[in-house]
Amino acid sequence: MGLYPPGQIMPYGAKLLTQGIDENIWYTSPGGTATATGITAGQSQFYLAGAARSWPGVTDGMVMPGGLKGMSPNFKHLDLKGARQAGVTWTGTVYDAMEIDCVLEAHARTPQGLSALSSEWVGSWDPTQRGTLEHWTLDGGYWFCNPRLHSVWADQPKKSPRRLLYRKFTHAMRVDDAFWKSIDSINTFQPGVANASTFMMLSNIGTQVAYPRFLCYAGTSDGATFSFSNGPSGAPGSTNMITFGPLKAGQIVLLTTEDRLRGVVDLTPNQVLTGSQTSQNFMQQLISLAFNNNTPPLLAWFESLFGILPPQGPLYALLQGRWTNGMSGVARPSWAQPQYYTVQISGGNAATKVIGSVTPLRTWPEGN
Repeated sequence: MGLYPPGQIMPYGAKLLTQGIDENIWYTSPGGTATATGITAGQSQFYLAGAARSWPGVTDGMVMPGGLKGMSPNFKHLDLKGARQAGVTWTGTVYDAMEIDCVLEAHARTPQGLSALSSEWVGSWDPTQRGTLEHWTLDGGYWFCNPRLHSVWADQPKKSPRRLLYRKFTHAMRVDDAFWKSIDSINTFQPGVANASTFMMLSNIGTQVAYPRFLCYAGTSDGATFSFSNGPSGAPGSTNMITFGPLKAGQIVLLTTEDRLRGVVDLTPNQVLTGSQTSQNFMQQLISLAFNNNTPPLLAWFESLFGILPPQGPLYALLQGRWTNGMSGVARPSWAQPQYYTVQISGGNAATKVIGSVTPLRTWPEGN
């Protein structure tokens, strides 16, 4: 793993960190293999701004003197207009991909170091793979996004790279899903009895309406059925419960409440599926080779053509109802209040449980 700059934060950087004045920004390249220490082999990481950044003439690294530009996504209003209508009828708003630009300075103590640094920075960006750009301040907290390379670098070196100790990069990146994200709010409900009900507390510190995910564990016996309120319990229509089940023993299923995403994903390990063994072997090889064992929705449909399904058939058929309410956002993270989902489990046991999680989304990573 390449780390720029290498080593610990310098004393002056530590002083800046305690003052909380500067924004801390760093980028991690895509790919790599996780190791036992938590450091990811095969990746590169660059601290661009803040306490851990490089100091020209002292350490090799990338410096971002002017910060990030384009940190919020553009949006479009969707309108209808009659031939003789004054004004328009607003029907909705959609966000574009976020396009972030910045000017970077690559500094090194030797020409060879500059060549290696520049090569690793360019090699850490790809138009087809997403890395991780992280932003942290004392008052605004931690936020991240997943950019890919948006356009090639326009800057051309005026001299041979081996004769320089400095190089400028004008860098353009694109964030497909538009928003900055933060650490998930997570809660767990484990009933311990066959029938139980509770309120699951989650928080949304983002500006956007957020839609939780519910990971349902059937437990060790057949028959577990899960019910959820339609959004937080105080939302309009929330008393209309969405029901999922019954599940077979050992099944693990992810329910996504955001309507535009696939609603039901089977995560059960090593389950015995219906369909011939030849069909299962063929599909398993296809999944392994083409999708790195991550089954997308289209492949799940393709599996059904071969008769390869969970024991009770397509799991989406077990979902009764549709989520229409999400968790409201807030202008500032510190204003966020707990929001409660009603969760009920019937036919479960001590091993049956639900894990709820929600990812906050913001248009701007600063503020408290």
